Amino acid sequence: MKVLLVNPSDTMFEIMGGARVFVHKTEPLGLLYIAAVLEREGHEVSVIDAWAHDLSRQDVERRLVGTSYDVIGINTLTSSGAWVWELSGFIKRHHPHTKVVLGNIHASVYAGFYLEHGRCDAVVHGEGELIMRDLVAAWEAGTPLADVRGISWLDGGVARKNAPGSVVQDLDWLPLPARHLVDMASYSSRDFVTRTRDGGRYRVMLATRGCPFACTFCVVNADRNYRMRSARSIVDELQLLVEEYQASFVEFLDPLFTVNKKRIIEVCQLIIERGIQVEWQCEGHVNTVNAEVLGWMKRAGCRNMAFGIETASPELLKAVRKGSSPDRVHKAIQATHAAGINPHGLFILGLPGERPEDTRATIALARSLPLDFAQFAIFVPYPGSDLYDDFVREGRLDNEATPEEKVANWRRFSAYLSFTDLEPMYVPEGWTIESLKSAQRRAIRSFYLRPRQILREIRKFRPRNWRKYVEGVSTVFLPGLERLWPGRRPTASPVTRADALQPAACAPEVPAPAEPAFETQAQRVV
Repeated sequence: MKVLLVNPSDTMFEIMGGARVFVHKTEPLGLLYIAAVLEREGHEVSVIDAWAHDLSRQDVERRLVGTSYDVIGINTLTSSGAWVWELSGFIKRHHPHTKVVLGNIHASVYAGFYLEHGRCDAVVHGEGELIMRDLVAAWEAGTPLADVRGISWLDGGVARKNAPGSVVQDLDWLPLPARHLVDMASYSSRDFVTRTRDGGRYRVMLATRGCPFACTFCVVNADRNYRMRSARSIVDELQLLVEEYQASFVEFLDPLFTVNKKRIIEVCQLIIERGIQVEWQCEGHVNTVNAEVLGWMKRAGCRNMAFGIETASPELLKAVRKGSSPDRVHKAIQATHAAGINPHGLFILGLPGERPEDTRATIALARSLPLDFAQFAIFVPYPGSDLYDDFVREGRLDNEATPEEKVANWRRFSAYLSFTDLEPMYVPEGWTIESLKSAQRRAIRSFYLRPRQILREIRKFRPRNWRKYVEGVSTVFLPGLERLWPGRRPTASPVTRADALQPAACAPEVPAPAEPAFETQAQRVV
């Protein structure tokens, strides 16, 4: 069959404002894994990465005019939900014989909504490779969708969810992502955040799936089945990225890279044995690193490691089931720094039950640690997380009386609304919208406007990125100046809970926008 896979466009300005300059474009690994499996099954697969090429929804629609696909699959996150809503509606109106499939956590949560409003023919729940293989095969053979595990579909006008589908237990079975289907030259790094060697490229890959932890704010814990590729498989792909795709820096997009210490050491030893010259970064947990592992990682080229520190409050850490403590945070960050790896800190402000003094303590903690980089996100009850389910059950989110209100609200699921006119989906008790936004801006400025941190950022400076530097700095530290930039798209008009909300195009939330095959992923932005 002829299959098209679509990665939604970048309208980050609307959900992040000028802070969008801190988001870099990477290949959509999830779609490329699905494409590789479908190609192995003999299907003809194409990819449109609207995000990489700055294509609007209307641009994508124009590209579809005069084309004919049997199946179109669209990667769907909450922040791109409205974009997908409009595009899928266009496809069903103008290409009624084309089957439309939506995947990823947002589509999974809102499967019935998309299906019963005629936006798609099926929704994939969980990892997409095997389910998409079986779904496309069923359409090709004309067999009932009731026999396809892992999907929702429309049965007599009513959304029906089948039994859970299979996941790939042996990750080495998967073919490498079909990077030949996209223009790899379109993907560039945030040089002003993570500097690559001159002439080298910033590339991404996955070594693991799932996460053994159960943080209530994260959508990844829907998959507690942690799996890791063999050391040989990981290093083979790393070497391919260096030799064929000019990588000088590689980011592992895994929600948690450092669970299996023995496997990590094997990977590091193999990188060293093969003499692969590449720097890389990953995300760890303060409970899963020690001096031995950090030493091997440093020798194998690890430059940065990000830790989800979240908050300085022991009570809040316990409430969100983080499984860590401020003492463990200090020890892990100090050990990482001592090993010669740059520790990055990921913090969340405005957690349920958070008080202003907790926020001040979190900012003080970030300043006290030897962090090379810090991210301060506003808490978002992302659909698919435990806290989202709790909030819906308790009626703590906005009442969405119409489909238009529901779709419009999706753009408010952003951790960086402080740089837009939009209102957060959730504000903790005792806070106001402005006090929450102000806390985020204050945290960022307090961390970065220090002589030591300013010097770190200057070392990352490259003249070719001066426009991005100025736009980013003006957004964060001189609000209002970013409005003077030529070509700037206007932010949305202010949205209030009392007003009727208007539909808007949205963009992939990321972090990391590269998602593993229609499955869940921690939704961090920078």
